[in-house]
Amino acid sequence: MDVTTPRGASLVLGAVLVFLLTWVALHHFTQREVGWFAFLGSLTGFSLSFLIILLVPYDISQTLSGGDKVLMPFSWDMMYWASFLLCWVTYPLLSEYEAASGFTVAGRLMSLRSTWCGLYVAGTVLLLLCLVVGGFSVLAPWCLAMANAWALLVSSLLMAYGLVAVPRQFWRQASPSFELKRLYCSAVALDEARLGTQYELQDTIAEARLETAQRSAQFWDPSLERAFALLQLTMEECELLHLELTNGVPGRPHQPACGSTPRRLEQAEDVAPRVDYLAQLHGALRQASIEARRTACRWEELINRCLLLEDIEVRIFFPRFWKHRLFGPGALYDGTGARESLGGPGGPGAPQFPCELRLCQLPVLRTAWHKLVVLWLSILRRWKLPRQRQDGPSNECPMCRRQMLKDCRTEGSLFIQRNTKCLDSGVGEKGLEKGFECLDLEKVSTSQVDECSGLAASKLNDDLYWVNNDSGAGPVLYGIRKNGQHVARLRVSGAGANDWEDIAIGPGPTKGKSYIYVADVGDNYRKRGTVQIYRMEEPKVERGRNRNDDIRVSAVRFDVTYPNNMKYDCESIFIDKGKGARKAGTEGRVYLITKGDNRASDPQWRGGDVFYVDLPRESASLSWQATSTRLNLVLATGADITPRGNLIAVRTYGEIQIWPRPCEWSVEEALSKQPCGVASKNEQQGEAIAFGKDGDHYITVSEGKYPKVWYFGMTQRFQKDMMDKAKAEAKAMEAQKVA
Repeated sequence: MDVTTPRGASLVLGAVLVFLLTWVALHHFTQREVGWFAFLGSLTGFSLSFLIILLVPYDISQTLSGGDKVLMPFSWDMMYWASFLLCWVTYPLLSEYEAASGFTVAGRLMSLRSTWCGLYVAGTVLLLLCLVVGGFSVLAPWCLAMANAWALLVSSLLMAYGLVAVPRQFWRQASPSFELKRLYCSAVALDEARLGTQYELQDTIAEARLETAQRSAQFWDPSLERAFALLQLTMEECELLHLELTNGVPGRPHQPACGSTPRRLEQAEDVAPRVDYLAQLHGALRQASIEARRTACRWEELINRCLLLEDIEVRIFFPRFWKHRLFGPGALYDGTGARESLGGPGGPGAPQFPCELRLCQLPVLRTAWHKLVVLWLSILRRWKLPRQRQDGPSNECPMCRRQMLKDCRTEGSLFIQRNTKCLDSGVGEKGLEKGFECLDLEKVSTSQVDECSGLAASKLNDDLYWVNNDSGAGPVLYGIRKNGQHVARLRVSGAGANDWEDIAIGPGPTKGKSYIYVADVGDNYRKRGTVQIYRMEEPKVERGRNRNDDIRVSAVRFDVTYPNNMKYDCESIFIDKGKGARKAGTEGRVYLITKGDNRASDPQWRGGDVFYVDLPRESASLSWQATSTRLNLVLATGADITPRGNLIAVRTYGEIQIWPRPCEWSVEEALSKQPCGVASKNEQQGEAIAFGKDGDHYITVSEGKYPKVWYFGMTQRFQKDMMDKAKAEAKAMEAQKVA
């Protein structure tokens, strides 16, 4: 090709211009974290794609004019082989390289042990073997046959896709309602993937933060220092990304959890494996950030697409005339600045029938139609695409507006798992007692709750449950919704955290106020003769508050000693309240149930013993009061009482039992009767149980990261039957006493 000719010069100038424009566009949209390897690979691919558009008209003109016979075949060959190398060699290795561990280019290249490398090696060996055995004359026909077969297959697929799928896609895209239905279904899986990647990023950041916090200042090595510096830089970038994706405010600096064991000081022989571990952690951070950013971008695009289609559907649903007549003033602007009159008879957009005009002018019909449309839109958006998740998911069936329980199919719910069934059907999950409804809600959304041991329903806040971690987690409580959404963090001052096992909500020294009770009573090895109970006023949690901003409260400490120098392991407390407590004068009394492990011969290990203590207004040293009541169970891990005090629940790892408590009975009398085994789930290590604020349900949570929240609704008939049976038994006991 002669570049001095107008055609040659224009071709070269066009190629340079395409390359520069592509570089400017990519540089504008590329994030600063992208390395120059990835940028160069993307620039090459986009430039080749745009050069095809440039070469096609030039090739046609050269063919028609009988011009250059060498340049165009060479150009297309170069384009083909360059695309082949980019698609099958460069891009797969580049994607692996971007997510690879290592702090240097050589280290990241050495860590590429993927299936692509194996395929490349196998293909190279096979190619060399064919060349050695038969030469190029034998290999060429096979390559041509394989290329033709591949081209025929791709052409058939693309032709079928172009003739059927593409027109069908455009046809369906013309219907906003159909597109919305499709997007609503895909939103479920996409939202779960988005949250999963954010949780994974959060866990990886926490692991990296812990690793940098345990860095030893007494040992210095250049490679180790470089590894820590790069890990710290990547961790800070990932933290900013996590805050951006979660729309959060920068929280408090990370503090290592209480009881964490620091890593021993590095020695010279430990440098290489330590650097390798830091490299793996660095790669995990990069991979988690890439996945979190990708899923968040897809979610944002889906949200914007849904909002646009909803607006389009509304505009289609309301023609301009009806929208104007029902909602607008007497005239509209047509977008060009000219006012379009719709009021006069016979004018543009005027109705053809006088009855329409009269009906549209009736205020009653206009208001009714407006309310119906707004209700329809609000229900659609609340069912299909909730904008915010702070209030938790709806526990209602989208088809009949009733609550849901397991084993029925409901499509389109974003936050409640499918497999649900309406409560009014009266059919429960297999293994559930009649009168109970099980609802499988979401998992606890924060990794900070990784060993949930106590659970209590807030009295001041709707749909809020306070939870605590087991030993070694510090004096902190977390507020969650029934759907597991983390909404608050409560930091307790004036309290230690040896082994917090359970919490409870109940009355206290000031009438009308709600108090949180924390039981620091865990003692697996029976070494503590004195345990602690902490009491604090329950705070009000405002809606929209940043969940990572600490709510600080001060606790009153009570040291309580077991009688007869005994030592027990306990994980269950509850606070007496309700009409029965007021009648017996035991309101605010703290009850404790020992855990045990079925060693019936030793009172310290048998479990099921019940103690109580009455707490004064100020901090004091007290003693547990023993009762004559002993529950016929072991391994009690949680307990609670309804706000009315009419039901007492105690759970173990494998079951939940409920005792009815009429107002004529004390707690000791109620617990001495036969309990009712109720619905439960086979959780990994279930320790937490709490009745709801209204006492019509209870929820359970197990230990572990992101544990599921299980909701069990109690029907009114079940509660009434239990109370009727207990009252009949109470009357019989009174009759026996009189006799």
